Amino acid sequence: MNLNEFLHGARVRPLPCLFAISLGAMILGCASSPVNRVITLDGGPASARKSTTMQEDATLTVRLPTTAGSIYAWRLIDEAGSNLTLAYRVTENDSATNHLHGDRTAWDVFTFVASKPGHARLRFAYDRPWDTETPPLKQFALDVHVAE
Repeated sequence: MNLNEFLHGARVRPLPCLFAISLGAMILGCASSPVNRVITLDGGPASARKSTTMQEDATLTVRLPTTAGSIYAWRLIDEAGSNLTLAYRVTENDSATNHLHGDRTAWDVFTFVASKPGHARLRFAYDRPWDTETPPLKQFALDVHVAE
């Protein structure tokens, strides 16, 4: 096609255009990304349990409330099922100054990646990790179903 045909309307071949549009729609439909999940435990009883469903290759973020500067922290005590991998663990602060000061709400955040379909049970304990003689102050269990 030369510039003159382009400016004055060239004859368009419908079959190649239709094929290109169909191929583009198919690629966009197949390339959808998995939906990531965030589970937040908001206080509640000393022992809590929740469940969720997620897709393979998605991330699961678990936010557990703690007190900034406390000697207590949430830790993962059991990871039954090999389809979730702990990607990272951080502590986030709710205050505007982003400093961990005592008696302010903070979050122990665990992020997992679903590597394959199946079931997993994540168990967390809120305790002093070095104190094995004292039972945890709180416990949290999360049942996770990873779909294809």
